[in-house]
Amino acid sequence: MMGAGGMSFEQRKRVSIGLELAANPSILFLDEPTTGLDSLAAQSLVRNIRKIAASGRSIVCTIHQPSTVIFNSFDSLLLLKRGGRTVFFGTLGKKSSNLIEYFENAPEVKPIPLNVNPATWMLDIIGAGTSAEGPNGVDYAAHYANSTLAKVNLLHLETLMTPNEGSRMIDDAELERLNSFRYNASFMTQFVLLLKRIHLTYWRTPNYSVVRHFICLLIALIFGSAFPQQEYSTYIAVLSRSAVIYFTALACGILSMFLVGPVLFPERPAFYREQQSRMYAVWVYVLTLVLIEVRNFLFSPDVTRFIQISTDNIDSLSSPSLFVFHITILLYCWI
Repeated sequence: MMGAGGMSFEQRKRVSIGLELAANPSILFLDEPTTGLDSLAAQSLVRNIRKIAASGRSIVCTIHQPSTVIFNSFDSLLLLKRGGRTVFFGTLGKKSSNLIEYFENAPEVKPIPLNVNPATWMLDIIGAGTSAEGPNGVDYAAHYANSTLAKVNLLHLETLMTPNEGSRMIDDAELERLNSFRYNASFMTQFVLLLKRIHLTYWRTPNYSVVRHFICLLIALIFGSAFPQQEYSTYIAVLSRSAVIYFTALACGILSMFLVGPVLFPERPAFYREQQSRMYAVWVYVLTLVLIEVRNFLFSPDVTRFIQISTDNIDSLSSPSLFVFHITILLYCWI
């Protein structure tokens, strides 16, 4: 995440969830959101997830070794074993009462001991799903397939798949039209927020701008001192000066390209994630990057041009020649 320095691991997870919510999704997938957090931070994060779910969004989480409090915070559970076979799928109930009742009614299962985590208990029963059968030799996937719970779930699935009266099939053209996503924010809002964010990123990394200006200054001094105050009366002198102008512009452009890499590359993960969430248009993002670079685009070439004009006697050339020289330096230093 860009600019994540100074934030705790829990804060980074919250910000990541907030970034996904900015796209206003109807369903949110979270892959082990509590992993790496202590007990207090994990409970705080799950409470926030519960608040999001209460707003009407469906949230699907994969969870790893949850505590009793966190496990009981979920509404439903899909428990799989090795091979992707379903062992349990249904509502947990208050304090996982539905889950406990289901497994206690299964063969060769002893009642859950007092003050035992239901999540740990169910994994112990099925052998953590790493083998075809549980420790007591029972295939709980086959038990679920023959259970009343599985039949109820299949009946509910068939009901959901039954078309409503008066419904019709959607053709490809209409499906493409429905899938065309409109951004929640206007292009102007996207532009303003992205401009502020990228400006803040450049402001927090001053080394990039300072080093870039210093290198352009150093290159101008080195190449400018190659032919100090030289006359342009011969063909060789003009050709040499053209080569100096070319290599000055080329060196400034290539070094600027290498310097901008460490600034932009850390943004790639955030950019790809935000594009998957359709938070903003790509062209708006590119436009803001271009506008932020205008400061360097105007300053560095002007410094380079001033030094070479002063040292290489280029000011003796005609005005069109100076204009071409200035535009060349501008383009190479920017690109």
